[in-house]
Amino acid sequence: TEASYKILIPAPDEPIVSPDGGDFGVETSVTITVPDGCSAYYTWDGSTPTQDSDVYSEPLEMPQGNNVLSILVVDDHGLASPVIRYNYIYLPE
Repeated sequence: TEASYKILIPAPDEPIVSPDGGDFGVETSVTITVPDGCSAYYTWDGSTPTQDSDVYSEPLEMPQGNNVLSILVVDDHGLASPVIRYNYIYLPE
């Protein structure tokens, strides 16, 4: 006999990002909690990150101005989460 199977592996969970956007008047770091077995890739210019983008490894210093942090999570199987975006406005006082 012969059979075909379809195995569905779910995409990785989205990361937890803190703070998750907003207006800031003081220097602030952004922390990304990446699901186990995954890597997070990011951009600060609103463009869509790929596996060639910067890899998250430690808290990110928020750049000055109006910036969009875009994050892609990829698991060990190569499956990717949807890209998530957060808007940060950092204008030093």
